[in-house]
Amino acid sequence: MPAPAPQPMPPIDTPPLEQPPQPAWAPEPPQGDPPPGPAESPVQDPPPHF
Repeated sequence: MPAPAPQPMPPIDTPPLEQPPQPAWAPEPPQGDPPPGPAESPVQDPPPHF
């Protein structure tokens, strides 16, 4: 009988676990991951042009 009680707990943790990964992807790009890539390209272009 006590087994069915803990069962509902796991399913509740599954939905929240999936939610964090989605929002984490959005904040990661703005953090500075994508900026360093594209920023390095344009930064290297100006030096050679000068």
